Amino acid sequence: MEYKRLLVVDDNRDAADSMAMLMETFGYEVRCAYDQASAIREAAVFAPHVALLDLSQPEPDGLEVAQRLQQMEQTRKTVLVALSGYGQPDDVARTRKAGFADHLVKPADPVAIHKLIESLESNGD
Repeated sequence: MEYKRLLVVDDNRDAADSMAMLMETFGYEVRCAYDQASAIREAAVFAPHVALLDLSQPEPDGLEVAQRLQQMEQTRKTVLVALSGYGQPDDVARTRKAGFADHLVKPADPVAIHKLIESLESNGD
């Protein structure tokens, strides 16, 4: 399966928009959302293959957004990648338990994200 649709969810508009522009250079179709409500609406229409979720959004946080995406028919198979300012083992364990495929510490490297997505494709995830 090719993962080409990418949703970036971050309350920091500049960070989200910059990440979107950088990921577009790898050929992804990218959409941004800046809060939970717009993330859920966008995901329902866009059905992203991968969602990059900022965990430190104001309430509700990225973990709750992930839970909502996992419950929706359109996004049940979306691969979730956490973006966080924290990368301690407890933080990574919490995101794994919540169903995230990976946990990246901000600022995340777009090349690393692209390689992660390519590895998911090659593993048939």
